Amino acid sequence: MNIKKYTEDLYLFLKLHKNKEIALKQAKYMRNRFEFIGLMRDDIKKLVSEFEAKHGKIAKKESFQFCIECTKYNEREMWYIGFKALEGYKKFYIKEDLAVLRQWVEKSDWWDIVDIIASHHLGAIAAQSNEARETIKGWIDEPNFWLRRCAIIFQLKYKKDTDTDFLFYICKELAHEKEFFIRKAIGWALREYSKTNPNAVHAFIQENHTLLSPLSIKEGSKYL
Repeated sequence: MNIKKYTEDLYLFLKLHKNKEIALKQAKYMRNRFEFIGLMRDDIKKLVSEFEAKHGKIAKKESFQFCIECTKYNEREMWYIGFKALEGYKKFYIKEDLAVLRQWVEKSDWWDIVDIIASHHLGAIAAQSNEARETIKGWIDEPNFWLRRCAIIFQLKYKKDTDTDFLFYICKELAHEKEFFIRKAIGWALREYSKTNPNAVHAFIQENHTLLSPLSIKEGSKYL
């Protein structure tokens, strides 16, 4: 399959259903940082299904290249479609793919895509490659706070396999930051791990309540 042509055809098909009113509302919700075609989630699902019925589906092994093509477009719906398809690629990751994942984090520049990449895809590649995992951990020192956020939350789905020492270390190291998305990420990571090890998270929050922000403590204590 010609992935580039397939993606172009999909984009043009979606553009036929552009809704300017919805697009303006979606852009406003995202602080006018991104462009939209103006499709709601159910619309996207329906239209993609219609397109696939005529043109076929992307094979799982081709979904990484498909996502690369989707992210060349400005409209956010194309990004959502690309990363939805990429869910089938997780078992095929190799450590070299991490460079592209990083580029996507930096280019996407907002939580809607960053959080998908971090919890689904960085988590998957780090589970398969110790080298990739150590690289992601090193993002704690990156100037781009979205990369630091990824280092906090890439283990969200790890449960008992969570590197607890690193989780607590990064929460402490970044606890001083004023950035909302960092404070929220710390709380989110602690909250998720509390479902697996509530005692450890409770003890960590108690020991570090003077370091952690009220937001991080509130989020992290939700299930305690």
